[in-house]
Order: sequence, then C-alpha cells, then structure tokens
Amino acid sequence: MRHVHAAVRGRVRPRHRGCAFAALLCLMITSIGGRAAPPLRADEVPAPLAPWWSWVLYGETDPDCPYLVANEARQCAWPGRLGIDVVDGGASFALDVAIRADTDLALPGRDGQWPQDVRADDTPLVVTARDGVPSVRLATGTYRITGRYTWATRPDTLQVPVDYGLVDLRIDGVDVTAPQRAPGGELWLQTPAATGADAEVDALTFHVYRRIVDEIPVQVETWIDLDVAGTPREIVLDGALLAEGAPMRLDAPLPARLDAAGRLLLQVRPGHWSIRVTARQPGPVSRLGRPAVDGAWPADEIWVFDARPALRVVDVQGGEAIDPRQTGLPAAWHALPAFRIAAGGALEFVEQRRGDPAPAPNRLSLTRELWLDFDGDGFSVRDTIAGELTRGWRLDAAAGLVPGRVLLNGEPQFITAFDGRHGVEVRRGAVDLRADSRIETITALNAVGWAHDFDRVTATLHLPPGWRLWSTRGVDDVSETWLQRWTLLDLFVVFIVALAVSRLWSWRLGALCVVALVLCWHETGAPRHVWLHVLAAIALVRVLPTGRLRTLATVYRNGALLVLIVLALGFTIEQVRLALYPQLELPAGVAAAGPPSLALPAPAPEMMREKSMLGSAASVTGAIDALEVGRGNQAAGRRVPDVRATYDPAATVQTGPGLPDWQWRATHLAWSGPVTATQPLELVLLSPPVNFALAILRVLALASLIGLLLRRVLAGASAL
Repeated sequence: MRHVHAAVRGRVRPRHRGCAFAALLCLMITSIGGRAAPPLRADEVPAPLAPWWSWVLYGETDPDCPYLVANEARQCAWPGRLGIDVVDGGASFALDVAIRADTDLALPGRDGQWPQDVRADDTPLVVTARDGVPSVRLATGTYRITGRYTWATRPDTLQVPVDYGLVDLRIDGVDVTAPQRAPGGELWLQTPAATGADAEVDALTFHVYRRIVDEIPVQVETWIDLDVAGTPREIVLDGALLAEGAPMRLDAPLPARLDAAGRLLLQVRPGHWSIRVTARQPGPVSRLGRPAVDGAWPADEIWVFDARPALRVVDVQGGEAIDPRQTGLPAAWHALPAFRIAAGGALEFVEQRRGDPAPAPNRLSLTRELWLDFDGDGFSVRDTIAGELTRGWRLDAAAGLVPGRVLLNGEPQFITAFDGRHGVEVRRGAVDLRADSRIETITALNAVGWAHDFDRVTATLHLPPGWRLWSTRGVDDVSETWLQRWTLLDLFVVFIVALAVSRLWSWRLGALCVVALVLCWHETGAPRHVWLHVLAAIALVRVLPTGRLRTLATVYRNGALLVLIVLALGFTIEQVRLALYPQLELPAGVAAAGPPSLALPAPAPEMMREKSMLGSAASVTGAIDALEVGRGNQAAGRRVPDVRATYDPAATVQTGPGLPDWQWRATHLAWSGPVTATQPLELVLLSPPVNFALAILRVLALASLIGLLLRRVLAGASAL
C-alpha cells in the first residue's frame, strides 16, 4: 500500500498506477460479479484504494451502466419481457425493466398510439415525448411498468422500441406464437387466424399531410407516410395531387412515378416509408379543395399553411384548426398553423392586401477592393454585397461606377440600364453579389458606389508603387495616411528640437529644422530621436566649465553627431533610390511574403479589349469561359452555372474588365455605422512625380540642416 499513498502524493510511477487501477478494478468486479449484487459503492472501497476512486472514474458520466461495444455507449435501461394484450377498443401492456442509473425509458407507442394510465409498481408516471417517442423518467431500481391504449379502430401496427427483444403478444384472448416485427420496431397486430406459418396478409395504412406555400405560384407539398405489410407489390394512390396541380418534384425511397392522370404508382415492400410530392398551382389561388379519391385514402388529411406576408396577407378559412404537435406532421412543420381537412373539405384564402405596405429596410453589407491605376486615371473595383433586399428588386450602381461583370449567387447576370443607371435585377430577397467595375476618375468619389444605403461598409485601397495617400475625408477609420501618422508626441518632439536649434543658434536655422523634420519624420530610416542627444550634448558643452565633465560631454556630442551623420547618409541613399525606382519599396507584410506580383491575370480571348465595359460583351459561351479564368481558386473540372439554361442562347453576357491581382500599399477604410448612398469619399493622393520631388526636397533639407549644424559646431559660432 506504500505505492497507493505515494500515488496520492503525486510521486507514483506509471507501473504503480497501473497496479492500483488493476487492484481497484478486480475489487469492483468481485463485488458486482453476482447477478443480483448491487454496484460497488464508494464507502465499500478499502481505505488504501479510496483516494483512487475519483481518478479511476474520471470522465465517466454513468459508471454504473454497462458499456456496449457495438453502440460505443452505456445503456442504463435494461428492459425485460414485454407483454401486450390486444382486445376490442384498445390494448394493455406490462414490462419488466431494470434501471442502473437515472434515465428516460422509451415506451411502446407513437403519435396516435399514446400510452395512457402508465404506472410503475402502481405509482402513476408522467409520460413525455422525447424525439416523438413516449418516455418516462425512472430512478435506479427494478420496476414493472404497465399501461393501456385506446382506439376506435384497431391499427395494423404498434410501434415498439427496437431495444425490446422479448415480446409476448395476445390478441382477443389468443396467444400469437410468432409476433411479426418490422426492422424499425413496428409490431403487427394480426388476428390469430393470420398467424399460421403459410398465412401472409397484405396490409396498408397511411397518413397524408400537405403544406401550402403561398409563393408565386402557390406550391403544395404532399407528405405521405406509409406502413406496408405483406408481399412486395405495386399500389396506386389517386390523391397525391390537388386539382390542377402540376408536379414539380417527387422524392421517394421506393420505385415511384406519376402517370399522366396524376396518380402515384409505387412498388412497395414491407416497412415504413415516407413519400413527398411537390406541385404548383397555376394562376391565382383563392381556394384549394381536397381531391375526391375512389380507392383507399385516409378519412382525414392534415394541412398546414406557410404564409408569405411579403407577397400577400390572407385570412385562411375552412377546415378544423388543430394543434400540429398532436399530429404526425414532420417536425419542421410544427410551427405552422394546422387544419384537419375531411373528405370534400377545402381551405379558402380571403386576401386582405397584396404585398407588404411597410417592409423592413434593406439590410446590406458592402466589402470593396479598389486598385488605383498605375497612371492614376481611375480605379478597378471589386464589390461584394451580402444581406437581404426587402425594398425593391434591383441593385443599381451610382453615378461614376460602371459595372462590367456581375455574379449573383454564383451565376453571371445581365447588366441592364434603367432610368439612366446600370444594374442587375435581384429575383430573390437574399443577396450574394460580386461585381467587377471601373471608376474612371479619382475625384468626387462615392463611398459605396451604389444607389443604396448599407448597414456596414469596409474597403481596401490598393496603391501602386510611387503613390501615397496623404489624407482622407468622409471615412470614419483609416489604417494609415500621412497626416494620420502624426501624434501629439511627434509634434511635441519636433517642436522641442526646432526650438532648441533656434535658441542655440538662430530662428532661420530653426525654421530649416522644422521643414527638414516635418518632411523626414515618418519616412523609413529617417533620423529622429538622435536629434535630442545631439542638441543636449551641444548645450552641455557650452555651459560646462573646462574639465573632465566637459571632456565627457564633448565625446558624447561627437558620438551623437557621428550617429546622426551615419543615419542621414543611409536615409539619403534610400530616398534617392526610391525616388528613381519606387517599385523597389516593399511595405511591411509584402516583404515577408516575397516580391509582389505586378502582372495582371491572363485574360480570356473575350476579354482582350482593355477596360471592357457595358457596351463590350462576349457571347454567352465566352462569358462562361471568362468565368473559368476569373475563378482562380475554382477546382479543375467544376461545372460553371450555364446561363443558357435560363436566358436566350443568342443573348450576350458582359465579361467586364480584368481585375489586377497585385498587392502593394494597402490602406483599410471602415465606417462605424450605416452609410448612405450619397456619402462622399475624398482621397488626397500624392502621385509619383510629387513623391519624387518630396524625396529630393527631403534630401536637400536634411543635408543643409546637418551641414550648417556641423559648421556652427566646428566654428564655435552661434549665428549664421
């Protein structure tokens, strides 16, 4: 037991932990080895092994429940023999069960066959639905569960959980020697005369549910639940479609088809099957009646109404309103109003108004990428719009934005002109749009570029080599501009340096210092805080008397001047280099990924015309080829939506401009709230010639400042 105590202190070796685990496991097996022995309790574990109790059972949720390898789960409820006695008007059942931990026990039955008066050893139990199955909550122990069923007409089957392996069936006082069960657990309630070895009864029961979708056109989804017994055979159902219904879709796990008369032909076999038929009703619909059926059909159908208030608001009349949760409707339909429709019944739709007089505002978000042309004449734009369009059915571009190619939900769209604006029609409220466009100016820009308001807008501005963003207006958050980079600390340091130079020498030299520092301060490699060391050392040399301290201050001054000169030389070389070849500059983030690619993607033959716009369009076949080229991340062989399936084959689809793929200086723009369609955006850009002149001016100003400073220091003078 020394190892056990050492393990508690956290010093036991792995083999000792294995010994302790094995000892505890053997003790538990010995304790519960008898058939009637209860599970081992924590207080029954010997004291030396007690500290290991929680360690051994760590992560076990129901350790008292046996683990089933086949199911990879623990089973806490162990049902014994189930006895079912069927008589006229109902049935009763009795079940012996052993519960190893608090759990829910599934009972025989389902919707329409709900067990009543359920008791555990004469104690009433509450029956609840878990995944549509009647269940009771039981604590640890052994019970005898009893209950009964009532029905007007005896059903053909009774749903029995598949875990119940021992079933005794008694029908009208006669024991059924070999009860028949389907793979899903259904127990056939056959008459005693039909239980012979050579007797085989063909039986069919089914329920019909319909969902009325108030779309344009109105759609009717019919759901048929079948319970089939007997031999495999073909059946004909005559009521799958309503009057004038045009079938659109048939989903069935069995061989099925609809004939010209609208009848549903099925090749069935024993089991439980669900068939779904979707149809549309031509023309306006104000009344839908249940079809007249000559053959077998349920006495009642359950219909639900799926309204579309954005299209019209109707008052549904007719039928008997019922609780959908008390029916066998599909779970997805439980939130819809349900009606019981008897033979010859119908639903009438009294129209209150058409459309929604006060639809919710559009909820759209916009993500933009703008690439400035190398010559600065305009922008290439990629817009991604997502959200819900509830007001209007068209997305139009604002003045100045010319869309060249538009993909809506992954499919190419025709770009049309309406009321002087270019745009596309949106036939569904959900919007997932990508547009490749051109802006042929860099002034008088619009923040969104579209004639719509947006809840959220973000943009990324890509500048080519040699271009700089000086400042912006009309945007809430900018990642970087020249003016934005200035902080109060930067202004304070520049002011202190210029003031010190003025006091040490003259105001003219101080003015030159302001110009040089303002031009160079935020440039990469520019000398900045070294100025404080230089001026502090010069001031100390002036005021200290001759001696050791002055000598140290002189050495400090000379070292600071040397550092300043070295930094200035490197900065001057870099500025001249970038002024002549601005493409050699690699901003942060780009250098780590390697040199940026300045080449445009290879255009398709239909896209060879530069800046192809609305007026230049290729054939539909060419548009599909262009899509294949434009989607660089598209897997080889993936099928592109064929617009010829929905448009005139002779029509043309715009292919748009080829967008650049280079990444250089990227500035992120964001707006903190909704952005209106008229929100202006002003970008103050510095062109390559301006940046060239500024680079030369920086070099001259810095060289002049350092040269005059050295001259004053060496000459020992205090004025120019």
